[in-house]
Amino acid sequence: MPDQKSNQMLNHEKNQSDNTEEWNSLKDIQFAPDASEKPAFNVDPEDFPIFSQQAGLREDEYTGKMENRTLNINETLGLMVGQTAKTIAAIQGEKNGIPKIDHVIYLDKSARPVSWLVDDFWDDFADTPAPEKSYLAIDRRPWFDMVGIELVGHEEIRDPDGTLRPAKGSDFWKAYENVPEEKKKEWSARIRALYIEGGIDSEDPDVIMSTPTVLDGKNLLIIDEVSRSGSTIEIAVGLLKRAIPELASVNGHVFWNDGFSIRDGETQMGNAPVWYPKDPSDWRGRGVRDIDPSWYEAKYRSNPSKMARAERYGAFVLGVPLVNREEEPGELSWKLREEMRKMHQAYEAGKILPNLPASAETVLDKMIEKLESFGVEFVPASEAAKNPNSYSALAKKRDQKPTY
Repeated sequence: MPDQKSNQMLNHEKNQSDNTEEWNSLKDIQFAPDASEKPAFNVDPEDFPIFSQQAGLREDEYTGKMENRTLNINETLGLMVGQTAKTIAAIQGEKNGIPKIDHVIYLDKSARPVSWLVDDFWDDFADTPAPEKSYLAIDRRPWFDMVGIELVGHEEIRDPDGTLRPAKGSDFWKAYENVPEEKKKEWSARIRALYIEGGIDSEDPDVIMSTPTVLDGKNLLIIDEVSRSGSTIEIAVGLLKRAIPELASVNGHVFWNDGFSIRDGETQMGNAPVWYPKDPSDWRGRGVRDIDPSWYEAKYRSNPSKMARAERYGAFVLGVPLVNREEEPGELSWKLREEMRKMHQAYEAGKILPNLPASAETVLDKMIEKLESFGVEFVPASEAAKNPNSYSALAKKRDQKPTY
């Protein structure tokens, strides 16, 4: 349970809250606390060329209007660590309505980097071993196409009167009911096959749907990197429930919730994590390529194992993993991974002031303990403005509009 200091923080400062050998061989960058100023939460933007490009919707201090601007690197890293902490809290069962998780599915491509952050920070915020994880390439646009719905613009639906609106999960499931039963069974079997221990001997959907999986009786969490309408998570959750009805529970979690606004009654996406591409066709920077069944066909032909057969059968929801730097122009995935490692080292050294996940007891207590060891003080709001070492004062200083 939270101690007196954490309860005090919750009551008075809650508003501040809210792989291969190649991967493992990344060089270590050591950070040391700045002894000249304590506490000192500051990093060099040149150490984080990718994360220094993170944008966000922020209120202009003079006009009061929301503007889209590049964030201070210290605010960006505070956001990233805070969102990672919230995600770990959800996996640990510290989010309302979600039990402790046995297996996590990250949605390719853009949620794969989230898994890297969770891996790096797990021991900082969790008391138990990390659960098993896997990756599925489930995106709303191709799945809407599969049920006969054509999306336009930024993945919107045009209603009969000509107006555009965000595509919703309910639109998908309404159209899904009109898909022939044999086709729906095949989709479920192809997903289920990926979770049958040891792979498959048969591609008969009836056989596969009657074969036990490694997820039977387990609590599953599906993580997406960002959400506009929630339709991707809703589709993924529904597909997994149908593919593996033996699951104890299936829930969804969104990593990034910064930069959303409500206009005219509709949720509009402001900004996504920096690794989310401006060009949807650009697969670089996230450790995986697009869906390509021919790649899994070739893999099966070179080694016709039962697991390779399962992957070939389920390839319509599998991205092609990156193994070597040479496969990716610009090596952006490796550079992003290296900056995440630097981020973790900077947090350990007291160089990052993270956003606080107010509702997560274990994660919050661990975060408060570390911050207090670096001189942060958690005080009532009436005292925060007068105390330069209070969390509120430091967070305000951290988030100041950048001058570069």
